[in-house]
Amino acid sequence: MKDAINKIEYARKKLGIPNQFLCRDNPQTKKQFNKDVKWIVGEDKDGNAVYGDTQLVTWEQVQELAEEASAKWALNKLREERDRRLAETDWWAVADRTMTPAQTAYRQALRDITNTAQPELDWNDQLDLTSVDWPIKPQ
Repeated sequence: MKDAINKIEYARKKLGIPNQFLCRDNPQTKKQFNKDVKWIVGEDKDGNAVYGDTQLVTWEQVQELAEEASAKWALNKLREERDRRLAETDWWAVADRTMTPAQTAYRQALRDITNTAQPELDWNDQLDLTSVDWPIKPQ
């Protein structure tokens, strides 16, 4: 997950900080982070955001949790692709049809893939399909 805003939001949730934040641009350094990330701590009488003076999540915390966030993002993308592939074959499992052993094995392998795969993301934070050893779909 390369998007710094998503990393900041992930760190905020992981650390149990309930406040919202405003992030201008996409900070890639500690200096940018400290300049561009402002935490909303309330609102004024007109309903405008009031920003705090301190960082509730530090750049170091964001960096520490970034790898975990990326791994979870990749796993979610893997699940989406797995679910898409399972949906393609749902018709095999209708009540008036019997699946072949190969079809049953394929669908089970898809269900098990989240336990064994180490998915990676591409440059656009999408699942790199070549990073996963997908089971071969039977005819």
